[in-house]
Amino acid sequence: MKIWTDAAWEAGRGSVAFVVYFPRHRDPLQPGRWVPGRYVHGFADVPGAVLERFVQRRQYIGQLELLAAVAVYYSVPELRGRRVVHWIDNTSAISCLLHGYSGKPDSALLVNAFHLYNAGLKADIRFEYVESKAN
Repeated sequence: MKIWTDAAWEAGRGSVAFVVYFPRHRDPLQPGRWVPGRYVHGFADVPGAVLERFVQRRQYIGQLELLAAVAVYYSVPELRGRRVVHWIDNTSAISCLLHGYSGKPDSALLVNAFHLYNAGLKADIRFEYVESKAN
């Protein structure tokens, strides 16, 4: 699997998005048949009720990047047990997810939610940095 996540914070509004690519593979139920590759994507404006749960600050891009990265695993159950390469354009979000820690309480909640959920999901995830323009 390949995953790209991104977030935006502009003019007091936040949004998150993801794209997941499922590559072409053999059908386990019908030997010799190939299942074509496919894309799954999602986008959402972040509701004010969610933003209110974050520590108050002038911008929320770090928390939104984490939210986007976490949301994809909750939104796409087919990731269960899969090997995943996940690209993010925010080094702070990658560091938090890799190390399982953030000193910011709102980010820590998102990181903990990710690791607890993935303990059951059992996705084998490799995080990679991608420059914003390429993402």
